[in-house]
Amino acid sequence: MIASPEPVVEGHSLVVPKRHCGDYFEMSEKEILAVNELLRVRRKELLERDGGIKGFEIMTNPGNAVDYLGHSGVHLIPIIDNYFEGN
Repeated sequence: MIASPEPVVEGHSLVVPKRHCGDYFEMSEKEILAVNELLRVRRKELLERDGGIKGFEIMTNPGNAVDYLGHSGVHLIPIIDNYFEGN
């Protein structure tokens, strides 16, 4: 789990599997379960830190869509009051 290199809001986090995967669908079931657990842990941390979060968006990118990784990742993006103004 890392902070997104290009966050759209504060708390925007990124889970990147250790094994290189071209996209979400190349991940094994075990990797998907591990990613989901990390997303749940991070969600809880963010909610405890900021009670103003309205929900979360989960997004995946294929590795070739993001030059800074060249590796598939799963984004956890907190939805806050002004989230949709810039997105």
